[in-house]
Amino acid sequence: MSNGARVRVAYGCYEHMTTTRIPETDDQVLRERVHELIATTLVLDPSEIPDDASQQTCERWTSLYHMMLLTVLEDEFAMSFSLDEMTSLTSLPEIVRVIQARGVSAV
Repeated sequence: MSNGARVRVAYGCYEHMTTTRIPETDDQVLRERVHELIATTLVLDPSEIPDDASQQTCERWTSLYHMMLLTVLEDEFAMSFSLDEMTSLTSLPEIVRVIQARGVSAV
């Protein structure tokens, strides 16, 4: 996802409007990667996955797809989830939070 902003740059007495790319934070990169993995695993277009996607709001996110997603996440981030984590990782924000808590900030 591209992240740009219009900024005003002053050159002496003149001002110039330009579009400058604002670097993404590690959190944004991680969120976008998890978003892509959810979309790919659930066989959905990424535009169909909202930023607050969860098992409750996404009809396709069944228990079978949930187990597939956990496997994909473990492989992608080289980690294993505990049973408690597996049952709590039911939304995009929660997945990102748990992965960050493990010390992963970007892919």
